[in-house]
Amino acid sequence: MCVDPHSGQKNFKTTDIPLNIEVGNIELREDSLHVKWINDIPGFQSHRSIIPLKSLRAMPDDSWNPHQDTSPSTWDARTMQQVMPNIRFDFTQYISGSKTFHEAIRSIKRWGIVFLTGVPECEEAVEKIASLVGPLRNTFYGKTWDVVSVNQAKNVAYTNKYLGLHQDLLYMENPPGLQLLHCLKNNCNGGESLFCDAFKVAGQLSASDYDILSREKIHYHYEKAGESYQRSHPVLEVEPEDQKDKDGLQMPSAVNYSPPFQAPFASNFHNSNFKDFVRSLGRFVQGVESPKNVIKYKMVPGECVIFNNRRILHGRESFEVQAGERWLKGCYLDSDVFLSRSRLVHKTYSFLVEKR
Repeated sequence: MCVDPHSGQKNFKTTDIPLNIEVGNIELREDSLHVKWINDIPGFQSHRSIIPLKSLRAMPDDSWNPHQDTSPSTWDARTMQQVMPNIRFDFTQYISGSKTFHEAIRSIKRWGIVFLTGVPECEEAVEKIASLVGPLRNTFYGKTWDVVSVNQAKNVAYTNKYLGLHQDLLYMENPPGLQLLHCLKNNCNGGESLFCDAFKVAGQLSASDYDILSREKIHYHYEKAGESYQRSHPVLEVEPEDQKDKDGLQMPSAVNYSPPFQAPFASNFHNSNFKDFVRSLGRFVQGVESPKNVIKYKMVPGECVIFNNRRILHGRESFEVQAGERWLKGCYLDSDVFLSRSRLVHKTYSFLVEKR
């Protein structure tokens, strides 16, 4: 009565519930709790709530936490050397939607990055990999796009120059949650990929730096090729339900850092705070660029990296184009799409554990 049996959506508003509603009777059955109410919503007098016991057991203290299924584990270069074998997954097993796919999703949620191996060296493969998670994010770059060196590039990524650690599309209100890069060719000198866990770096900051970087915003923009995007973000996005890693270090819900697309600071930026902000940002950058926190990895054809664009910073060493080619095919997924799949995977794992 209170929920549509077909759509599963509510048939009432919270404000419809009388403030003097009371529990009339509770009956515990084998797998559910049956509750009869007194002073129920008018027209709902015969209404009885049926609550599955497993739902009660799974209900956390904070029932609205989008990150509750798998807690992130932060990493530095040393940790990643040990973790790397466990975040590499076979493409064929992944694409079958089997346990390997579930493990990959859980690893992305935990470590922020995974690698697929044995990926067919065709342009359609990256879309196939992403579509198993959910619908792709379409941007002015297209549904999928190529990372190759071209003349008069509209993006620094499309050159052979060194590309420092950054995140993509921060000039948008809702930057992509996941980024996928499938290596099709990489036989030139240089071109190693760089990755850094910005959550780890955030946890290494002092409380003062953490506070400043979560309050003051940086402006980002993209003004080229008939496009005009502008958006401001704090370096660290902090929410009440933000978690701590295994060492007790605070983790933000997201990080925003992309120097190539940073816009000029606003003229009304408080002068008294600016130097403090730059100092705090400098310490964050120092951590981001420390060899202790960065992994360098040269991808080979047939590999695809999937990483959290709101957590993992990525970059690239310069490379020579005179002898050889470097060609990656990429695409994006929104955070909501990934989190939806992650929750479903978590429920599947919980069910399998209960059945054992």
